[in-house]
Amino acid sequence: MLDVKAFANSAAIIALVSYSLCVIGILVIPSLTYSYFAYMFHGLSINQLRAGSNFSFGTGMLGALFFTASAWVVFYAFARVYNELRNK
Repeated sequence: MLDVKAFANSAAIIALVSYSLCVIGILVIPSLTYSYFAYMFHGLSINQLRAGSNFSFGTGMLGALFFTASAWVVFYAFARVYNELRNK
């Protein structure tokens, strides 16, 4: 049986850290970051996905907040469903 809140909290922490690292990468070394993601997606051209001039640390962190909250909700729900299915 999964501890639902601990599972959701751990997923949210991982989501926040990974998203924040991505934001920092885009702000500090954008060309390397986009090259990395192009390799991760099998050479797919992601040039049209480049952040515009309105992208800043603040907007990146706002995205991190939404991404983290979404991860918490999704993994909380996942753990609840998992526990329900395991008990049947």
